[in-house]
Amino acid sequence: MNGQATDSAALARYLDRLTTITASGFATPVAPDSVKARAVRGLTVRGAHSVLLTLAFDSLSSGFLVHHLAGAGGEGATAYLMTFWDVDGLTPASRSLLHAK
Repeated sequence: MNGQATDSAALARYLDRLTTITASGFATPVAPDSVKARAVRGLTVRGAHSVLLTLAFDSLSSGFLVHHLAGAGGEGATAYLMTFWDVDGLTPASRSLLHAK
């Protein structure tokens, strides 16, 4: 947070969201190849000594195509579909975690 004070309650709610990440489905085999744009959002969860999870989110008209890049909980070639709402919860604007002035 670049040295700024965080809102501990907002941060706790955010960390709780990371305990269960739910996809709305699996992408069809054609979907990963059809996405031409690079990932528009990303999520990396780090533990004390290593990366626990890395996801890349590609925007679609109906939500996001999610690629599992590293960490536990998925196969590298598997692509998932997620809703806008769920991805917004996992990749909030950093200002939403800052302490209100």
